[in-house]
Amino acid sequence: MLILHIPTTFIITALLSFFLALSIGLVNWKNDRDGLWTWSIGLATNGFAYVLLYERGSISDVISIIGGNFLISLTLSLFYLAINFFFSRSVNRIIFWCPPILIILFFIIPLFELVNKIISGNILFVFQLCMMIRIIIVERNQLVGRGWCVVFIGISITVFVTSLRIVAGIFFPELLSGALNASLIQTVTYVSSLANLILVSNGFLLMAVERSADRLRIIAMKDKLTDCWNRMRVEEVARHEMAVLERNGRPVSMILADLDHFKSLNDLHGHWVGDEVLIGFADLARRSVRSIDLLGRWGGEEFIILLPGTTVAEAVSTAERLRIQLESHVFPGGQRATVSLGVAECRQGDSWETWIRNADTALYSAKATGRNRTCVHGWETEESPPPI
Repeated sequence: MLILHIPTTFIITALLSFFLALSIGLVNWKNDRDGLWTWSIGLATNGFAYVLLYERGSISDVISIIGGNFLISLTLSLFYLAINFFFSRSVNRIIFWCPPILIILFFIIPLFELVNKIISGNILFVFQLCMMIRIIIVERNQLVGRGWCVVFIGISITVFVTSLRIVAGIFFPELLSGALNASLIQTVTYVSSLANLILVSNGFLLMAVERSADRLRIIAMKDKLTDCWNRMRVEEVARHEMAVLERNGRPVSMILADLDHFKSLNDLHGHWVGDEVLIGFADLARRSVRSIDLLGRWGGEEFIILLPGTTVAEAVSTAERLRIQLESHVFPGGQRATVSLGVAECRQGDSWETWIRNADTALYSAKATGRNRTCVHGWETEESPPPI
């Protein structure tokens, strides 16, 4: 049976904690947008905790045992805080400080034997770990990647091993009679703690890296001026919705919008006024559509709106609502603008090129017949076109 030298495990854990804290902390110096700075403080705290546990026998038990367990609990509170920072959640101070303070009380009160105090402390540790698991499960819709999976698995393993230690302490208290006593359960506990410290810390760092990659991807797909999606993103979503249409028949429609006489407005009032109109129109359009719809800037003064689960008649209603809102809107400086809109519903078997060409044809009709109106591809051939 392999039984490790527990003090050696403690000092390795302490050194590793300090190394991870230094590496993560320096990279994210005072930048806690993703909670990495707080996580590095937690790692440093964990390092000091294991230094105190290692020094048991050389220093007072009050400092070694109580201080070490207090700092371990504080480490878990800091990790919990970091995870909440990552998901932009606030943390109640009572939840943060209560477990570390209870650890001190458990070890100070002379009513319990040491083993019972260790068991009580481990129950608190499991509670703190479960609080972390709860947050990452609740917020899993924000980011579920490799980092999330690594953090979830690492914390879950720690909960399992710590729970085994609690059960072992209840039925075989002699196994936990001393923190430095070598036994199978002690070896498993401290080795798994060391391994999971590496696993969870790297997983949390990977979560931050994956989020940064997502942010860069979003920036690359956004129009800087209007904050609308660009052509690449529009086409990506459009092709996805076309696949849904082919698979289950869910309708999808498109609106192409072109601001009327925009070049004249730019020439007469300057480009900064034109930019204000573009930004204002994008804001109006964003408020006129649903959260599942996608608003993109197609180029210049031309915008595109994808409407999943929307028939052509419903798309016309959206287009007209937007047109009327813009017609009555006054921009900063007293400027007004109108818009021409072309609507097309994607049909099964249509290619992306066919669909966008149909919408563009409808838009051309709107501009050719007087502007400030909505035209629909295909309706001009029907006997009784619907009112617009």
